[in-house]
Amino acid sequence: MNAKTNVPAHTNYTAIYVMLLALVFVSFGFYMIKSKLIATVLIFVVAFIKAAMVGSFFMHLRFEPKTILTIVLSSLLIVALVLFGLIPDIVYQFGKI
Repeated sequence: MNAKTNVPAHTNYTAIYVMLLALVFVSFGFYMIKSKLIATVLIFVVAFIKAAMVGSFFMHLRFEPKTILTIVLSSLLIVALVLFGLIPDIVYQFGKI
Protein backbone atom coordinates (compact mmCIF):
# COMPACT_ATOMS: atom_id res chain seq x y z
CA MET A 1 0.00 0.00 0.00
CA ASN A 2 1.07 3.52 -0.74
CA ALA A 3 1.01 5.46 2.53
CA LYS A 4 -0.21 8.72 1.01
CA THR A 5 -3.01 7.53 -1.27
CA ASN A 6 -4.01 4.18 0.26
CA VAL A 7 -3.60 2.58 -3.17
CA PRO A 8 -1.75 -0.70 -3.64
CA ALA A 9 1.72 -0.14 -5.03
CA HIS A 10 1.28 -2.65 -7.85
CA THR A 11 -1.74 -4.02 -9.69
CA ASN A 12 -1.31 -6.86 -12.14
CA TYR A 13 -2.96 -5.25 -15.15
CA THR A 14 -1.95 -8.09 -17.44
CA ALA A 15 -3.91 -10.61 -15.37
CA ILE A 16 -6.93 -8.31 -15.35
CA TYR A 17 -6.66 -7.90 -19.13
CA VAL A 18 -6.52 -11.69 -19.56
CA MET A 19 -9.63 -12.06 -17.37
CA LEU A 20 -11.45 -9.43 -19.46
CA LEU A 21 -10.41 -11.22 -22.64
CA ALA A 22 -11.65 -14.54 -21.23
CA LEU A 23 -14.99 -12.92 -20.40
CA VAL A 24 -15.27 -11.75 -24.03
CA PHE A 25 -14.96 -15.36 -25.17
CA VAL A 26 -17.49 -16.43 -22.52
CA SER A 27 -19.90 -13.89 -24.05
CA PHE A 28 -19.26 -15.40 -27.48
CA GLY A 29 -20.00 -18.82 -26.02
CA PHE A 30 -23.32 -17.61 -24.61
CA TYR A 31 -24.33 -16.63 -28.13
CA MET A 32 -24.56 -20.35 -28.95
CA ILE A 33 -27.39 -20.89 -26.43
CA LYS A 34 -30.65 -21.79 -28.18
CA SER A 35 -32.83 -19.44 -26.12
CA LYS A 36 -31.96 -15.95 -27.32
CA LEU A 37 -33.55 -14.32 -24.26
CA ILE A 38 -31.38 -16.32 -21.85
CA ALA A 39 -28.31 -15.71 -24.02
CA THR A 40 -28.99 -11.98 -24.07
CA VAL A 41 -29.43 -11.81 -20.30
CA LEU A 42 -26.21 -13.77 -19.70
CA ILE A 43 -24.27 -11.61 -22.16
CA PHE A 44 -25.47 -8.47 -20.36
CA VAL A 45 -24.49 -9.96 -16.99
CA VAL A 46 -20.99 -10.63 -18.31
CA ALA A 47 -20.87 -7.11 -19.78
CA PHE A 48 -21.79 -5.67 -16.39
CA ILE A 49 -19.01 -7.72 -14.75
CA LYS A 50 -16.51 -6.48 -17.34
CA ALA A 51 -17.61 -2.86 -16.83
CA ALA A 52 -17.27 -3.26 -13.06
CA MET A 53 -13.77 -4.70 -13.48
CA VAL A 54 -12.67 -1.86 -15.77
CA GLY A 55 -14.10 0.75 -13.41
CA SER A 56 -12.64 -0.89 -10.36
CA PHE A 57 -9.13 -1.67 -11.58
CA PHE A 58 -8.28 0.57 -14.54
CA MET A 59 -10.18 3.65 -13.38
CA HIS A 60 -9.28 3.03 -9.68
CA LEU A 61 -12.87 3.65 -8.56
CA ARG A 62 -12.58 1.25 -5.64
CA PHE A 63 -10.18 3.70 -3.99
CA GLU A 64 -12.41 6.74 -4.47
CA PRO A 65 -14.79 8.18 -1.85
CA LYS A 66 -18.27 6.71 -1.51
CA THR A 67 -19.81 9.77 -3.19
CA ILE A 68 -18.29 8.64 -6.49
CA LEU A 69 -19.93 5.22 -6.01
CA THR A 70 -23.26 6.94 -5.36
CA ILE A 71 -22.93 8.97 -8.56
CA VAL A 72 -22.04 5.89 -10.63
CA LEU A 73 -24.86 3.77 -9.17
CA SER A 74 -27.44 6.52 -9.63
CA SER A 75 -26.36 6.89 -13.26
CA LEU A 76 -26.75 3.15 -13.79
CA LEU A 77 -30.21 3.31 -12.21
CA ILE A 78 -31.25 6.07 -14.60
CA VAL A 79 -29.96 4.05 -17.58
CA ALA A 80 -31.88 0.99 -16.39
CA LEU A 81 -35.08 3.01 -15.96
CA VAL A 82 -34.77 4.48 -19.46
CA LEU A 83 -34.06 1.03 -20.91
CA PHE A 84 -37.06 -0.58 -19.24
CA GLY A 85 -39.18 2.43 -20.13
CA LEU A 86 -38.34 2.01 -23.81
CA ILE A 87 -38.99 -1.73 -23.99
CA PRO A 88 -42.73 -1.28 -24.73
CA ASP A 89 -41.89 1.01 -27.67
CA ILE A 90 -39.31 -1.44 -28.97
CA VAL A 91 -41.78 -4.31 -28.77
CA TYR A 92 -44.46 -2.20 -30.47
CA GLN A 93 -42.09 -1.19 -33.27
CA PHE A 94 -40.39 -4.52 -33.95
CA GLY A 95 -42.93 -7.04 -32.63
CA LYS A 96 -40.69 -9.11 -30.33
CA ILE A 97 -37.65 -8.64 -28.17
